[in-house]
Amino acid sequence: MLNFTDVTDSIPVLDKDTIPIDRCISDHDGTYVTINCGFSKSRTYIRSIWDYKRGDYDLMKQKVLNTNWENLISDASDVHVAATNFTNTFINIASACIPTRDVTIRCDDKVWFDSNLRRETRKRDRFRKFFIRSSSTSAEHKYKQQRNKVNNLKKQAKKHFYATINENLDELKVANSKQYWKTINMLIKSDRPTHDIPPLRDPDQNFNLAYEGTEKSEILNKYFCSISNLDDANKDLPEFDDRCHDFLSQIIVSEQDVLDIVSTLDANKAVGPDIVSNRMLLAVRNEISKPLCLLFNKSLHDRKIPSTYE
Repeated sequence: MLNFTDVTDSIPVLDKDTIPIDRCISDHDGTYVTINCGFSKSRTYIRSIWDYKRGDYDLMKQKVLNTNWENLISDASDVHVAATNFTNTFINIASACIPTRDVTIRCDDKVWFDSNLRRETRKRDRFRKFFIRSSSTSAEHKYKQQRNKVNNLKKQAKKHFYATINENLDELKVANSKQYWKTINMLIKSDRPTHDIPPLRDPDQNFNLAYEGTEKSEILNKYFCSISNLDDANKDLPEFDDRCHDFLSQIIVSEQDVLDIVSTLDANKAVGPDIVSNRMLLAVRNEISKPLCLLFNKSLHDRKIPSTYE
């Protein structure tokens, strides 16, 4: 008889056991095993976003002006530390002045599925549960009436969306490129595979399985970097003539230069890994020009790009 308690170590087992079976039915006992496959059935998750409409930007400007940026940036041991000091300090200031709110991201929703439809669908589900519990005629009538309403709303929303999509896309392409590409991605998302990348083994962690997206990306990144490295030890650069007599360390960036560039930023662009958004920088463009100027000049003087900006 197979003893299923002896499961291979290559499978992440959550639970396992044998189930006694009446010998009048079978000569063998039943077995079960629960494994962690690393996949999530639901593609809905909660994400925190900045609530810019409720931000106190006067307070934010004052906090930026009162911060000793020279000590954080100019006196830092190197440009990497200076960039980290700037990012952390600026994010702390933003967190104190701009509230955040949690939003639910539903990756599997249809592109035409709006908040009104979601609200009516929840109402339909509540009527259905009440009808199942009570089995009354009135509860059945309410449930069917709400069910028909939701079905009609779906048909109307879908029909209206696709009837106006061409006109809406033409307007969005000119007025709001971010919303335009968001709509395009929503339109084509049904063609994308719904499954995630399967679990990957991490060579740096005794080949344990990685399930989270960030862990998988790190494994893939390390792999591609490992096969892309060139052995340049004891290699001499070829001789070439200088095309100019200027060096990066001789370039001086002014606060006005920084202000001019910051003023051209697009507030609708998505944030990067440091979660410093263009909208934050634009809100304090005059005040943030000095610390950014210090950081850029330190980078040029050291002839190094901060590792967090690469």
